[in-house]
Amino acid sequence: MAQEIIWTERASDDLHNIFDYLSTFSDSRAELVVGEIIDRAFLPEKFPQLGRIVPEINVQSIRELVILQYRIVYTLTAHGFVEILAVRHSARPLPEL
Repeated sequence: MAQEIIWTERASDDLHNIFDYLSTFSDSRAELVVGEIIDRAFLPEKFPQLGRIVPEINVQSIRELVILQYRIVYTLTAHGFVEILAVRHSARPLPEL
């Protein structure tokens, strides 16, 4: 069953910050990386259980996809949505979710 993807404000801000940071080195690289993150963030739309359970949280409904060196953290809501909670470089700690 297809799920609707919802981006939280934090996740959108994370994506913009990633783009801003990468664009200081290369606009084309920033576009490529952020485009890949966005494309892959829609995978749970059709396969909501695709991501692994986030190890440091260990809650069944909070999952992540690792894309390049970034973690897309999402939750499966009770209303049938996939909510993107954060997009973080894998070297950075996750924010409190």
